[in-house]
Amino acid sequence: MNVLEHWGVDFYDFTIPPPPTDDPDILRFGDLLARAARNGARHGTPVIISPSGRPDPRINLFFRTGRMAGHEASTWRRYAYALIVWLDFLDAIGSSWDCASVRDVEAFKDWRITDLRNDERIRPTSFDTDRAALNSFYT
Repeated sequence: MNVLEHWGVDFYDFTIPPPPTDDPDILRFGDLLARAARNGARHGTPVIISPSGRPDPRINLFFRTGRMAGHEASTWRRYAYALIVWLDFLDAIGSSWDCASVRDVEAFKDWRITDLRNDERIRPTSFDTDRAALNSFYT
């Protein structure tokens, strides 16, 4: 199992077969792409991976159900990266996505736009994508 430093994201690519493996935990799932398709994944669907190296099925369900499932891959990509930044921020402040509060969102906005400790600050208009992603995710 890979342990990551941060949250990560990968995207389903239905144009190429998964790499060969002899890992029994993976082999027991059978054809991974067929299983992913049965679970609502399409080409370009994000798979968000926690720092433990495992996907959180509750987070990843967001991209395969409801209104988000009908969006284009480009929207999934933007929202997935926005969620990664959010999830990393929550880890840094000792919170989790399923316990986050309005105060956490306000702190996130401040950190993204104005906090001098953040070397990758963004413009307020760029935060609109973050806000849209979070609103969709939590709705």
